[in-house]
Amino acid sequence: MKKILIAAMLLGATTLSSMAQGYKDGIEYYKAGQYDNAITLLQRNLNNSDTDKALAYYYLGSSYLANNNKTEAKKYFELGTQANPQCGYNYVGLGALALMDKDKSAAEKYFDTAKKNAKKNTEVLVDIARAYFNADPVAYDKEITKLIDKARKDSKLKDPSIYVFEGDRKFKAKDYNGAATEYEQAITFDEDNPEGYVKYANTYFYVVPQYAIEKLKELLQRNPTSALAQRELAEKYYMNDQWTDAAKQYGEYIKNPNHFPEDKARYAVLLYAGGKHDESLQTAREVLGQTPDNTMLQRLVFFNLNNLNRKEEALTEAQQYFANAKNDSQFNAADYRTYANLLYEVKKDTIGTKDIILKGIQKYPKDAQLYRALADWYFDQKDYPSWADNINLSIENTSDPKSNEYFSAAGSNRFAALAKYATEEVDAAKEYAEKGLKLMEKAMEGVISPYQYYRRVGQLAVLANNKVPDQKAAEAYEETIKLLDQDATNKTSNADVYREAYGILYTYYNALGDTEKADAAKAQYDTYKNN
Repeated sequence: MKKILIAAMLLGATTLSSMAQGYKDGIEYYKAGQYDNAITLLQRNLNNSDTDKALAYYYLGSSYLANNNKTEAKKYFELGTQANPQCGYNYVGLGALALMDKDKSAAEKYFDTAKKNAKKNTEVLVDIARAYFNADPVAYDKEITKLIDKARKDSKLKDPSIYVFEGDRKFKAKDYNGAATEYEQAITFDEDNPEGYVKYANTYFYVVPQYAIEKLKELLQRNPTSALAQRELAEKYYMNDQWTDAAKQYGEYIKNPNHFPEDKARYAVLLYAGGKHDESLQTAREVLGQTPDNTMLQRLVFFNLNNLNRKEEALTEAQQYFANAKNDSQFNAADYRTYANLLYEVKKDTIGTKDIILKGIQKYPKDAQLYRALADWYFDQKDYPSWADNINLSIENTSDPKSNEYFSAAGSNRFAALAKYATEEVDAAKEYAEKGLKLMEKAMEGVISPYQYYRRVGQLAVLANNKVPDQKAAEAYEETIKLLDQDATNKTSNADVYREAYGILYTYYNALGDTEKADAAKAQYDTYKNN
């Protein structure tokens, strides 16, 4: 039943999202405490035929006042009184300005006019109380209490704005449970109260995120055309790492004429993260048509093209991206890695590829993946010591390397040791082998190690001892054999490993003068010699 309800909610959002609330969305954003967004939407919809300009001016002025811009606030409050002298709200705004200028007498005159013009509107009383609270909650405590008591009486305790205001007071006092209770009361008395839902969800999100999300779903079900409801739900999904849900919800939200361009950019990122590279590319390019200097979207274009296997186009976009001096401070480690890979894949430009990776490392010396990219470059050049050096740096800069990563890194050090022995650099070879052994110690910490791990320890131990088997090598190979023997099929499928192990054991015991063990190892070695 719950799934059907959610599906119906989303269907409703799809059907109605082409509609919009116009300036009312701006009011909702103001009441939810998002003043910049409120200003954007109120100004965007100011000249619509269905806009109540007196109200729009009041909430514009209030948004500017909340941002401490008294000049703009006064301008819009005065425009509001001109648009409709009978609207009480803008007098509340002018009174709030007077209070901030320490002119209580002037403020009270404005408030009296507001109350006279809005005799049956208890929300005006609450807004006057809020003006006193914002000016000085201690000095004006009596005025605030008197106004809220009257609002409760006049509304028979049912005006949701009372509970939102009380919730805001408790939230400011860091009484978050008390604030949530007040916001819930606002919803109880007005099930369509957007600021109650949003503030309730914001209060609870960092405690029980999924509960906050459910509340926003309720709001959106009740008001599927609310830009605030659509965006807040999408944002909470995003913040809770529910990227698939976030992408879906953002997709619905950006159909609303009152969406913000930066939200469409985030939608493009979420589409990319969800593997929808065609849609992400199209969305990114649409937004770039309006904001061509958006670094994130420029990056997204060549990332998407790369994932779509349109390598030549991706390289062209990457080159343009890196050639733009405005982007220089915004380049991230993934930019350098992706650009380097494209240059190598498309142009086979080994020198240019290495240069880009080195520039990335210079800027991000702690990025493990850049060292791994450089390691791959050295591997392709068959420079195994440099390959190992950069694999080691990659491990050092990985926050929590896994057992298999240590194992793989130890393998690169083994190759480096062999390469150094080939050029008769014995000390360097032994040093790489010792590094490999230390990595294997990490690889085997707290894990049940398979036979390959013991085999690698044995190989490295031999290399660390000038290519002569020692006790450490012998013990490792004996453990290798013990583990292999647990599965009879290994006698055939891993005959080469048995041969290697018994060969090392024969050499070790023969050097010790332990004829019995040497002969036993030799006999086993001969068994596998021709397999």
